[in-house]
Order: sequence, then C-alpha cells, then structure tokens
Amino acid sequence: MEKYRLISIAVIVFGLTAISSFGQEDARVKEFYSPLFLSGTWNETAQTAPQSDAVNPASSALYQRTTLDLSYMGIVGDEGNLTGQHGFAFNLGNTIPTRAGVFSWSTHMLKSDYLNFNVPFYFGVSGSFSKDLYPNLLAGLGVKAAYSSSPGYSAAVDLGVIYFSGTLGKFTDTAVGLTLADLGYSTISKGYQQSFTPSAGVSGTLFKTDNFVLKMNSNISSPGLSSVFMSLGGSFDFRNILSLTFGSRMDLKSLLRGNSAGLIPSVGLNFRFNPSLKKNSTFLGLSEKGWNKGHVELQSSFAPIADGIWSYGAGANVQLGVLDKEPPEIEIDISGFESQSMNVPEKGYNGKYSSGKKRSKRIVYVDSDKNTTKKNTRKSDGAVLTYLSPNNDGIKDDLKLPIKIKDSRYIKGYSLVVTDSEGNIVREIKNKEKRSENQGFMGFFDRLTAVKSGINVPEELRWDGYNESGKVVPDGRYHFHVEAWDDNGNLSKTKEYTVVIDNTPPEVTITEPPEEEKIFSPNNDGSKDTLFFSQNGSVEDKWTGSILDTDGTVVKTFEWLDSGPGKVVWNGLDNNGNMVPDGVYSYVVKSTDRAGNSVEKSFQNIIKNTEETPIALKIDKQFFSPNSDKIMDTIILAPDVSVKTGLVSWTLSVFNSKGDVEKVFSGTDTIPENLIYQGRDDSGIILKEGTYYALLNVKYINGNNPAAKSPEFIVDVTPPSATVRVNTRVFSPNGDGQKDTVKFFQETSLEEVWTASIYSADGDVKYDYNWIGTAEPEVEWNGIGKDGRLGSDGVYTYQLSAIDRAGNLGKSNIVSFKLDTEQTAVILTTEYDVFSPNNDGSKDEIKIIPELSVKEGISAYTLSIYDSRNSSVRVFEGKKKIPEYFLWDGRDTKGITVPDGEYYAKLELEYNKGDKPSAVSGKVEVDTTFPEIKLATDYLLFSPDGDGKKDSVVISQRSEGSEQWRGEILDSEGNTVKTVFWKNKVTNFLWDGSDTAGNIVKDGAYTYTVSAEDQAGNLTKKEVKGITVDTSITKVFITASDSYLSPTGNGKYDTLTLKTIVTNKKGIASWSIKLIREDTGKIEKLFTGENRIPSKIIWDGVNDEGQYSEGEYAAVFKVVYLKGNEPEAHSSKFVLDVSPPRAVLKLSPIPFSPDNDGLNDELTLSLDVSDLSGVEDWEL
Repeated sequence: MEKYRLISIAVIVFGLTAISSFGQEDARVKEFYSPLFLSGTWNETAQTAPQSDAVNPASSALYQRTTLDLSYMGIVGDEGNLTGQHGFAFNLGNTIPTRAGVFSWSTHMLKSDYLNFNVPFYFGVSGSFSKDLYPNLLAGLGVKAAYSSSPGYSAAVDLGVIYFSGTLGKFTDTAVGLTLADLGYSTISKGYQQSFTPSAGVSGTLFKTDNFVLKMNSNISSPGLSSVFMSLGGSFDFRNILSLTFGSRMDLKSLLRGNSAGLIPSVGLNFRFNPSLKKNSTFLGLSEKGWNKGHVELQSSFAPIADGIWSYGAGANVQLGVLDKEPPEIEIDISGFESQSMNVPEKGYNGKYSSGKKRSKRIVYVDSDKNTTKKNTRKSDGAVLTYLSPNNDGIKDDLKLPIKIKDSRYIKGYSLVVTDSEGNIVREIKNKEKRSENQGFMGFFDRLTAVKSGINVPEELRWDGYNESGKVVPDGRYHFHVEAWDDNGNLSKTKEYTVVIDNTPPEVTITEPPEEEKIFSPNNDGSKDTLFFSQNGSVEDKWTGSILDTDGTVVKTFEWLDSGPGKVVWNGLDNNGNMVPDGVYSYVVKSTDRAGNSVEKSFQNIIKNTEETPIALKIDKQFFSPNSDKIMDTIILAPDVSVKTGLVSWTLSVFNSKGDVEKVFSGTDTIPENLIYQGRDDSGIILKEGTYYALLNVKYINGNNPAAKSPEFIVDVTPPSATVRVNTRVFSPNGDGQKDTVKFFQETSLEEVWTASIYSADGDVKYDYNWIGTAEPEVEWNGIGKDGRLGSDGVYTYQLSAIDRAGNLGKSNIVSFKLDTEQTAVILTTEYDVFSPNNDGSKDEIKIIPELSVKEGISAYTLSIYDSRNSSVRVFEGKKKIPEYFLWDGRDTKGITVPDGEYYAKLELEYNKGDKPSAVSGKVEVDTTFPEIKLATDYLLFSPDGDGKKDSVVISQRSEGSEQWRGEILDSEGNTVKTVFWKNKVTNFLWDGSDTAGNIVKDGAYTYTVSAEDQAGNLTKKEVKGITVDTSITKVFITASDSYLSPTGNGKYDTLTLKTIVTNKKGIASWSIKLIREDTGKIEKLFTGENRIPSKIIWDGVNDEGQYSEGEYAAVFKVVYLKGNEPEAHSSKFVLDVSPPRAVLKLSPIPFSPDNDGLNDELTLSLDVSDLSGVEDWEL
C-alpha cells in the first residue's frame, strides 16, 4: 500500500503543477551531467553515481565501491552565423562509500552560444550524502553551488528518496524516485535549474533473459513550478557488456514555442568490462586498496537539442574494486559431538566445519558402533551428529551449535533449518528482525544517524526439539543445516547434519533376592559363596551394574554392551580381584542412552559376612645372632595357616625397621610349617643389627588375601662386655680383721643375667654370683665356698660371663688372687650369711664349721653364739673330738627362736699341751620375715587383637623385702609362656597376650604368678587366676529398610525398619543405635540397651526432641563387649523428608511479544524445583 500511496501523491502533485506551468528550456541542463542522461534521459531512479546524485541525492545509497566519473560533450549545429561546435559540457565526479553512508561530489561546466539553446558559461559543484534507511527505501541530501557568467550565482539543497516497489503489472524490479531540488537561492537567470523543482520518476524491467534485458523509465518534473518536463527512456542490455540507451523528452514550454526537437529520440552505446591488474601491483597502491580489479563503463551519446542543434558525448565511469559476491562463511564447531558418533581424521581436523571458500578437511562420518569388538546388534546410525531427548531433564535437552559467521561486508541474516526424514521443514530459527513499524519516530531517526553494520550473530544456535507449533517432535531422525546471507544477498549454506530425537528412556527390572539370600559368605566352603540375582532390560549401548559400600563407593562393576543387563553373580571380589571387607552393600544398575535418557534401579542390604581366613606368623625367639657360631644363628618363622585348600600362592617377606624388604620367600599350593631364616638378605649378606619383622601374605582362589605380621625380632651379633679388677693379690680370711676379704670392682653391659665365678686352681667353681641387668659395681668374698667351708689355701681366679638373649657369649678379663691362712690355728665359718629358722623347710638351720690346723690333742671346746649386744644366746660344749660342724636351729638355750637380727659364733679350744686358741665367725643374720607383694587388676578378660580396646591386661603390684622378683604367665596346663624379672622392687606388669618370643598366645584362661625368695630362704608366691584371652571375631551389621523416610501419614515411607545382625552374642556389655544426620553430624535419635539386642527397631522419624529434622541420615550400630571389642556398623544412607518439593518460577520479560522483531521476543522461565528426596515428576 505504501508504494501505491507514493505514486498517487506524485501524480496529483505534478498534475496540478502542469495545469499552471510556464515552460523553460533550462530543464534540459541536467542531461549534460552524463552521456547516459543525454542518450537515455535523466531519471529520479537512476543509480549511476556520482552524476546521478546531482539529480537525486539518494541514488548512490547502495554503492559499495569507490567510483570515478569523467565525461565530455560537444554541442554542434547550424544556426544562422553559427556553424559547427559552439558549446560544450565537462563533468568530473567521485563517489565514496562509508559505513555511515555514501558521499558523492561532482563538478559541472556547461556553455552554449546557440540562440535556440543559449547557456552562458557556468560552473557548478554539488555534493551529497545518502543511505539506505530500509531495505526498500533510500534517502539522500544534496548541496550545490554554481556560478554563471550571465552573471549570477546559486546555492541550494536537494532532497530525494527512492523506493523499490517490486513488481508492478508487467514490470519487475520497479523503483519510484522523488526529489525536491534546488531548494535555495539563485540569481542565475538563464541556462540553470530554477529554484524549487519537484520531480518524480519511475523505472522497471519489462523483459529479461539470461542474455538480454529491456528496462524502461519515465520522469516528470516542474522546474521552478513554471513548466512541465517529461521524459521517456530505456536501455537494451546484452549480457551486461553492451547496452543501447535511448530516450525522448518533452518540454511543454518548448513545444508551445514550436521547438519539438526533444521528441526526436536520442541514442547512446555503452561498453562495460572488468579490468584487472596483477595482484602484487604497486601502481598507485591499487593492490593494497583492492583497486587492482574493478568495473569500467565507456559511455557515448548522440541527442537532438533544438532545431539544427545536436550534441554528442563520451565518458567513462570507473568503479574501483570488486563487488562482493562471496557468501558469508559459516563455521560450526562440532568438536563437542565427535565422541558420540563420528570418526574424524587424527591430523588436520580441529572439530570445526566451515562453509564458503575456506573449508576444513573433509570429515568422514562412520557408525560409532563399528569401533567395538562386540557384536553389533544395533542399527547403524550413519553420520548421526548427536542424539537429543528434549524432555526438560537438563540432559541433552537441546542442540547447541557453536557458530561463527564471517563476511567481507555485512551479515544481514541467518537461519537454522530443521527438516524431518522426508524433507519437511519442522522448525526454522531465524535471526531477529528490526522492524521499522515497531521502532517509532526515534527508531527512524536512529537509522538516519546509524553506522552501517551487520546483525549480531550469537555464539551458538539452539534447537530445543520443538516444531513450529510448539510441540516436541516425535522420536526419529532429523536433519539440519545453517544458512546465512549478507547485505548483497549472497547466500551460504552448510552441509546437512543428522540428529536423532529419542525421548524413550531405557527400561530395566531387577528380581531382588529375598532377605535371607542377600546374606552370603564367599569363603569357598560351597555354601552361599556367591550372591546371585537376575535382571532384564532394554537393549542399550551400555548397562552398568555396581556394588557399593555404605559410603557410596563403588567396589565392583559389571558391564553389558549392546544388550540388556544380564544375570549377576558376585563372589565378593572387588574390581582389583581382592575380597571386600564384611559389611552391608547395595546394588544399582543404570544406563544412559545416546540421547541422555537414563534409568536407575537399585536394592539394598546385601550383607557379606565371611570370617576372614585365620592365619598367623609366629617366631621361636625374639633375638638371634647370625654369626655362624652355631648358637642361636637362626630364627624359625612358623606360618600358622589353618585353611590350606584353595591356596594359590604365598609370600613371606622380611622387613627392616624402615619398611625396606630384606628377604623374600614365596611359593604356591602349600606353605611349609617352619621356615628357618639365617638372617641374610636376598644377596646373602648378613643383616645389620637392628629390629626386623616378617609379613606373610596368602592368596586363595576365592580372592581372599589374608596377611599376618610376625612379632618383631632383633638381630644382635654383639657379645656382652665386662671388665673386672681386684683390690689385693693375697688375702687371709682368718678372722683377725686384717685382709679377711677380697674385693672385686666391675663394669658390665646391660644383659638379662650376669654370672661371676670364683675358680680354684684345679678349675672347680668355689663360689658364684648372679645379677639381673648389670653386675654390682663392687663385690666382696670372704673365702667361704658354696658348701659353707673356707677354701683351701691357694691361687684362685675370678671372671664375669653372660649370654645375651641372642646367644652371644661375653666374658670379662680374668683376675687371680691367693688365699693364705697357713699361720692360723683355727678358723670358724658359717654355711650361710643369712638363714630363717621359721620351719618353712628352707634354710631353717645353719652349719657352723670349724677349720683346725691341729685336730688332735683337744681336751675341751666351747662354741658360743652371741647376739649384736655380745650376749650369749646359745652354747655348745664338748671334750676331746670336735664335730665336723655345729648345727644351729636358731633357738636359744631355752629352745626359743631368737629374734631376727645379727649374730656371730665364737669357738674356744683347749689342747692337752695347754694351748687355748679361739676363732670368731663372720656375722650371720637371722631373718624370718617373708617378702611381701600385693596384686590387683581392673579386669581379667581382654582381647589382644590390636583394636585399641582392652588389648592388654595390667596387673598393679607393690613389693617389699627381696632383691629379685620373678613373674610368670602360665597356661591352663601349667606351662610357662612368659617370664619377667624385677630387681629389688616390682613395677606394674602389662601383659599384651604375647609369649616370650612375642607371639600372641591362644585363646583361653591363664594364671599370673609372682614370687621372690630372699637370702634367708623366705619364699613368697602370689597369683592371679582367671586371666582370659579372647580374640574371637565380633561382627555386627545394620540395615535400613528403605532409602526414604517420609512420615506424612500417606501410608508411603511412614516408618523405617532397622534390622541388626550380631555374629557373637557372648559377653555383650551394652549396645547403641545412633541415627546421625550427615550434614551436621548430630545424633538426632539414640537407642541403647544392655545384653539383649533387638533384632529390629522401627523409627517414625521423630528425634529425641520430639521433632522432625530433615536431611540425609545413616544409622550407626555399636556393640560393646566385656573383652573390650567395640564393633561398629553403618547402614546405607537414607533421607528423612516431610516437606513437599519446593518450586520457584520466575518470568522475564513481562509483557513479551513473540514477533521476532528483536524486542522482548522470548519469555524466559526460570524454574527451580528442589526436594531432599529428589523430584520424581514435575509439570509446567
């Protein structure tokens, strides 16, 4: 309607103008701007810039190349005295396109001396600015100035528009042009346009083939509103190379004067060609500007001017550069889709496809299923780019194509076209359009001042799987391509890609085993060694079944390719082939198809309850010395493996204290009962002194891989060391107070026991000493031997010796000394230094032994025993022969046992010849006080299993009255399994259940005894009976009936059942079940008890505070045993949820107008739906 409205307005205006017009010949001045105008008449729709801008300033708005124009026309005739050429016209112009618009300028000179076409010389300059406001509307503004020799001058403005009206009747590519010219001031009276000249023109194509085109144009104007000028012209083109222009015009004023020469047709011949210089030409910098190529039109004309006056002309119009005919380049990044169903070259391909001149290497599409060795049971997907499931689950809901579109000029549009398998368009997604009718006055003004640019191209194009009706397309194959075009209408199109819509999720059903069959024990005993269940499902690329522990960690995976999920047989092994720990497990099977549709099914409370194959590694000793002295050179490593069937391999490794392996023993099938280890590494080198341990690893055919660590053992090849010296080389123990004893000074290393021996000359041990730890720094000997008798005169030796726990023998230096009592008549010695006359059967009596140099001729003797106050307590008398020894029972003369204390004896002799020698014994102590010890322990039952709970028993003990204490652990048969010693006073005894070598003893009852015997023979012995070692296995399990607890009263998940399993019900002290919220770690509910444990507990979700505390939970079941074990089990996690799903919907913008004008076209719905238990379904 708009184009018809403009034409109607033009006809009315110029019709009215014609009625009141007065003609002038000045109307033909514009024909001399160009040979084309002279031959084919000028027209308001002409687009032959820069000269056409002087007619209609809007005419160059679509120009894209810099243009130069030059022309000359001569005016010849035969008029009276004037014959030949007496007039000319010269024109020069330039058009410069920019992003803001097109600028043009031109100059014109015209002169004619003929009376019938008299134009005084004038010179004019014009300039213009034009731009395309809309695709079918051009507008321009021109300014001009002129000088005439008439004389006079002029300054004016031109306004012009050109409207492309499309097809009118038989005419195509029609255009309508309107101008208001010469709006200004002029004093030129002749041969120049009159002020305020409205003009209208129309043009169109009447006939068009591949080789020939016929165009027609018509124009009407009213110069100065005083005349009417009309013209009719056209052109006949051949292949856009050669064209013939023609035209006729009518000036009403001239006709009234009888000048009809204008009606005679004018003609012109034009030739077009495209010159090209070398690309690297440096001439005037043309190549750098792209002007080495262009378009040249050579123009010529011949036209009647007036009676007897004609004009001829020639000119050239040169457009520099090449008009853009290349379509936009479309680059689609498909690298994100490669892994799904495409194979691409390893080199030379970057995951991008480009349309246009520049293309990536050819991409070869193959069926991805053929890349597997599995049998292909699925239909070939050919060149499928990707799969989509537009179901709003957030996974592959839409197709997102990263895209880049480039063009040398301006991109004006693009579209993503989606077709079905039959080629029908189901969706076309186009660029946003800027519509003038929606932009108002300010939008029109903005276009006047806008800098030309292309549309904005998004970073990616998106198809959401919906058709043009807003519905999700059915499942199936679809194809898509991308198109783009520039401001010159150049169109590019990518290749077609295939996408598969698949909204059907995989399907699966699991035949869940009954509760009793969910408990299995893979111990290779032939009973419940595996967990078995079946499942069925749809055929998919991949199904994955997983066994998970209570922490949600996958321990075992099953996979099925190109099929449905199959039967599951689990033998308790993890993905590395190792047996998983006993506990509660769950199973989940899931699959995701290529379109992102997924399904997941699961069941819980699989219980793996297998007592680990018991093994142990014992040693026969804790110390050894591999020094080839044949004394404790080796250590026996004794593997204790009770289950020998199904054994695959074993390894026994010896480690140093840093954890480095020194020696490895290994084998298959059978394990030797004893391995004699000689203390050498794998290279045969003796181990350095230090602490070592051995580790036994056994692997069974069922995947069980138990390990056992030996007690630590010590390599010690350093013998004990000691030095000794004596204070005198001769002593005489005759009781005279002079050198009655010999002293030894000694230093020793720390060992278990040191022994010092005094040897006679013939090598007999006369006396010995024993010390625990280190020897006493100083020891004194009075010459009395073990039999209580004084040693014979002679030379003696003294030496220290010790054998350490590794069997190394160490000796001190030997010192020698002499015992000499030759001048002494009588010597009196005692059997003991201390005795205890308490009738306990130990040292109740003491021998007092006389040593006489003359044993004959004795007439009488008296042996008196004195206390510390020199009072006689007992007397022995006799005549003639003296006894070999006197036996004192510790009683006084009255037969009463003397008090504890120091005593001594005095022997007095009387010989027949009158001699009365005497002798005094050394001090003897009477000690009837027994050593004392008190024992106490907090508990008797313990479990040395390394769990940190009652791994040992502590016996508190306090003692008095002995230099040495001995503690022993005895088994039920009275065998000693461990011995300890204390010097002087005892300390508390901690028993970790190990024997002397460090091996853990067998389960059972044991007795602890501690004893001490002092020098007087007083023996004290105490014991603690009933110490019980119990390392039996204690395992517990707890299961939750569901993954959800929703006590809302709707009958679904209103309660949760917790079931307990306890393998060892003996010796239970207490139990507890804690319901812990995972995110806070807070115990929301606590169940406790003693002894008897319920098999199940039903929880309604209410915590100890009487409230619901929503969140993810786990039940922790703990049992405390009297022996110290505190096994703990965790259930699978579950969710307590009493609140409905939370939904938040946000809309933007409001309101919105889906008319694709680029303004509020799309409504964004931000949907946030959340729930603790997950969202099962939703609807918008």
